[in-house]
Amino acid sequence: MRESEGFRSASSNSTSTGNEAPKNPMLTSVRSSFDLSSVRCRVEKQLDEKILADENLRERIESAAEEMKDGRLQGRLELMTDAYRVDEAITPKLYRLGTVLTRALRLVHPLDIFVMPGKELNALCLPSRKGNRLVMCLYSELVASLNSQELLFVMGHEVGHAILKHTRIPRIGFENPNFSPLEVVRVRALYRAHEISCDRFGLLACQDVRVASTALFKVASGLSERWISFDETAYSRHFDELSSMAEFVNLEDASRTHPLTPLRVKALVAFSKSNLFADAFGKMNGTIPTEDMERAVETMLSVLDPDVSELEGKDTEEAVQDFLFHGSLRVIGADDVIAPDEVAWLESRTKKKWSGEALARDLATSEFKKILSDRIESNAAILRDKLSEMGRSRLLQVLCEVALAADGLSESEFAVLDDLRKFLNISVDMAKAALSDARTESPNGDGEESAERPDSQSDGAVSTATDGVDPFEAMLQTANLPYKALAAARAMCDEIRSRGISLGIGARVLVTWAIGASRDGGPLSDAQGKKLAVAAIRVCRDIQTQNGVTYKARPNAADKLVRQFGIVALFSRNETVFVGADDRPHVVLSVSRARGMLVIAPADDLEATLEVDPHELRKDSVDGDWPAELTDA
Repeated sequence: MRESEGFRSASSNSTSTGNEAPKNPMLTSVRSSFDLSSVRCRVEKQLDEKILADENLRERIESAAEEMKDGRLQGRLELMTDAYRVDEAITPKLYRLGTVLTRALRLVHPLDIFVMPGKELNALCLPSRKGNRLVMCLYSELVASLNSQELLFVMGHEVGHAILKHTRIPRIGFENPNFSPLEVVRVRALYRAHEISCDRFGLLACQDVRVASTALFKVASGLSERWISFDETAYSRHFDELSSMAEFVNLEDASRTHPLTPLRVKALVAFSKSNLFADAFGKMNGTIPTEDMERAVETMLSVLDPDVSELEGKDTEEAVQDFLFHGSLRVIGADDVIAPDEVAWLESRTKKKWSGEALARDLATSEFKKILSDRIESNAAILRDKLSEMGRSRLLQVLCEVALAADGLSESEFAVLDDLRKFLNISVDMAKAALSDARTESPNGDGEESAERPDSQSDGAVSTATDGVDPFEAMLQTANLPYKALAAARAMCDEIRSRGISLGIGARVLVTWAIGASRDGGPLSDAQGKKLAVAAIRVCRDIQTQNGVTYKARPNAADKLVRQFGIVALFSRNETVFVGADDRPHVVLSVSRARGMLVIAPADDLEATLEVDPHELRKDSVDGDWPAELTDA
């Protein structure tokens, strides 16, 4: 059960009242030397390693988790204000249940239990903000619907999420533009494995597989004790029946965050008989070797997983280059006029000589157009699954730059770009943003700004010639600002020079000024402030490179992050910033690059959070948390 979804595996409108616990032998504690994390299922370990081995994917997941910290903080505040904190004097049975859970699992951290009014059969557990306590929320309908033993299973399950740190893999949907459908499929498979692992925690807590299975069935079905005469073995056979009908019933649902409930029950029955479960309580071996149990669970989960091996084997980079090449030819030939600038753009991308006459001749034939369309469609099919919408929109931006390379955007070129948008399955809003960025980046675009001409480098970076040129003048040249903004920036550079400070500090002063100057009503627009910050980073990096400092080529280079997300990318969590007329120091609690906003709080009152636009903040030009390119300059 995930943090955002809690325990629920199926919607329920159950209105049954709570039931007393059946008679139950005294629960025992797991042995003191037993490592609770060892019950994490093997499938989860394998999927986790595979996902986190992809450095780029890992960084995006970490960024998404960072953004969701705000929601978790708000959730804790809601518990403190809107929920009932379980108290021994008022709800002694619930209080004792927390004590039983703590003893059974030998929990190291204290457990705080809250009950939230709500009709959901749901629960969740999070570590406290400092990580030294566990905070559990039980919805009132869940408490009313389950008996105490069943509730103990749910509580143990939720503690499993907290102990295994599942919140570091946040909820990611197919609609998220920062993740490809294939990446979401992988993450959803990991979610399902999380549930299997945490069910094992629940069984260690309640120590009765029938109780655990009944709890899962009640939550899934919404049925009360009145209607149930439960048999976990019989119910687990439901999964076998579904599996036998796999060709008629589509079980390969990649969107599921939870496994089918009969599968979970079948997996729990196998775990209850395993050596691993017996070892938790220091007993003699179970009836199933742990290896056999894990292999059986792996087979069960595979029924839900679509086969993406063929797609994973396809070369994404090759598909990208092929799509860009054939897509650019389609754009160039859209208006039946091959301009010299379009040929020059093509030569800069392919590093080959092209003849405008030969291109015009080929692009005029229906056979050649058909070849282009077929190649575009086949590669787009791969890219739709393997690239995020954000990544696909960057490809569209490149093709927009092709269209803008010569005398703006014609109606025929726009029509071709819209076809390419549909091939890539990009939303209209995302496409508009790509076109806007292309106009900003294209020297022949029709936007206010002019910027760097795209070259053959994959990140769109430009070289900055600094030999014999004043570095601040090089920054201004690289930023290529319009006259009014250039005059304001040049005046600031003159003031920096007059101070006689080092290049590194001077560059930070300039970027600090750019952050504030690009707020509403300032002398720079948002895009101009971004471009000046990027220029400062690039010039300083070029100078350091000439002086022997080596920077590894990374997908998250500082200038690339600022170009993608804007000024907000210059801020990082836990750094001190200054805001307001009195320059009161604040701490950055979280950074949302997607929304371009930060959550900050006064350094002396971290509970007084405030969401702000980064342009309203000031970074210390000496001690601020700056990109390495600026701090080492």
